[in-house]
Amino acid sequence: MIEMISDFYFARSGSKMSPMMTVLSSFAAGALGSALGALTSIVLCALVALAGIAANLAGSDLNLVNDVTFGLLLGPHVSFAPACCALCYVWKRGYLADSKDSSVPLISLNHADALLVGGLFGVAGWYLNAGLSRLAGDSIDSVALTVVLLSLAAKWIFGGSPIGRLEPGERRLGPGSRPWLSTQAPGQGFNLLTLSVIVSLLGGGITLHFHSMAAETGNPRIAEVATLFMWALGLIQLLFLGERLNVPIFHHIGLCSAVGAQMAIKAGSSDYTAILWALALGITAAYLADLLGRLLHIHGPGYVDPPSAAIAVVSPLALGIFPALGVDRPGTVWNLAVPILLIALFLVYELHLRLRIERRMNP
Repeated sequence: MIEMISDFYFARSGSKMSPMMTVLSSFAAGALGSALGALTSIVLCALVALAGIAANLAGSDLNLVNDVTFGLLLGPHVSFAPACCALCYVWKRGYLADSKDSSVPLISLNHADALLVGGLFGVAGWYLNAGLSRLAGDSIDSVALTVVLLSLAAKWIFGGSPIGRLEPGERRLGPGSRPWLSTQAPGQGFNLLTLSVIVSLLGGGITLHFHSMAAETGNPRIAEVATLFMWALGLIQLLFLGERLNVPIFHHIGLCSAVGAQMAIKAGSSDYTAILWALALGITAAYLADLLGRLLHIHGPGYVDPPSAAIAVVSPLALGIFPALGVDRPGTVWNLAVPILLIALFLVYELHLRLRIERRMNP
């Protein structure tokens, strides 16, 4: 039975690891991620991603990105997500007062059961991601979706509700509701819109550059990692969150903008159209992270990562839905109309919220 299940999960990936070693390795990865803490584990993942990008640029035969960054050691689905789940568990047990403090290394609590719980979620994360990848192929970001589903499950198991219960007088959405980040809330000083435009331009531009390098050098592996640079950079600078500095959180914007640009590049669009798509999907990811943070993360105990939720929702647009509908094809009306409409939608939304906030402040 175990071999049959393993064959289903790994038929697509081609993994030659035995089922027992897979279970042991993913358990160890989840336990280690929990010991390090969610923040440290994802930063280490990003550091290895940068090393993997450099290896691809150098023409290395070792694929650090696939084998380590998103593999059985540091993959967010077997390291970061289990650490978030274990964080909710230690809150439930009374070991920690704040179930959302992702900077805490859980080994510092001196409770080995926290690491064991992280290990169990590591096994669940590996098989859930493998199953999603097997079923949906490359049309979704299965890692991001796994992170979200696993965290929601932990929030339900240990907190009683996957989306959290509202306190009396609280609102989940709309005026007066709590934002995920006060420095990146829509309608407050245009910070979110400005940040998303800046990061999207960089994410799209770097993706174009990597694809150009791949064509010039004849090394297709450079293009394979084109979407990861801004994602990794955005995660590494989160180290400063541990110092309680309000650094911007933008890795989801960087990744989604790069995926949007890459979709346009693969379809044969011009550089300008690729940048337009980068802006559209980067801005969409920025605003969805705030929305999903209010829906899934803010209320109740447990840590459900809003950037991962945004990536899980936005990336399928570029990876599967838009190409399937032909929206990415150059020369069609939709290839320009859809990204322009998305940008206009969130610009109007930002202005609308800004006006509502000003009216509340100056009745």
